[in-house]
Amino acid sequence: MISSSKITVILLFSLLTSSCIAIKSDKYFDYQLINLESKSKVKTKIFVNYNYFNNYPNYNYNYANKPLADQIVEAIIYADCCEIVNDKSKADIYIDLTISQNLKYPKLTKFMFETSASVLNAIPHWFDVNNQLIAKVFKIKEKNIIAKDYVFEDHSTYIFWLPLIIPAIFMKSHNQINQEVVKSVIFKFIINLRNDGYIVK
Repeated sequence: MISSSKITVILLFSLLTSSCIAIKSDKYFDYQLINLESKSKVKTKIFVNYNYFNNYPNYNYNYANKPLADQIVEAIIYADCCEIVNDKSKADIYIDLTISQNLKYPKLTKFMFETSASVLNAIPHWFDVNNQLIAKVFKIKEKNIIAKDYVFEDHSTYIFWLPLIIPAIFMKSHNQINQEVVKSVIFKFIINLRNDGYIVK
């Protein structure tokens, strides 16, 4: 049987998270409007060495689980261009890829979050998260290695305020917005790989 204290904690957590809305930036790239269907019957084999980083205060990820790795795989499948291989020697290209999610003012964000949460988000506060993808792409061509660096980024804004609990019901959750913005950045990268001739079109 769940204790009353645990029920209270669950209810408070639900209240705090449900009074949050997330907003995409005006630079958001809507990949769903682009036709990414490949005309090639042959897929480019890619090997990805993936790393993740964030500067969220007191937020401990298990980095061994590779946060956001699912978004990378889903984006590559959706782009209909590539096949992920686990053996680097069998890849047409290999990619050192890092995704970072950083707060502009992590200490201030932590202070405002804790202060607002103590009064159930009666005090409004917001913060921006910058989603950055940094990649180095290697392609072997006639025994020569061709390498190129890529950097793409976009941000999203998260607003916490108790009155937002009503409009939040009719909007996408902050987790959904986070995933869509990350996928958008990944798709910018994939499209540039196509245009630069690293993967099939």
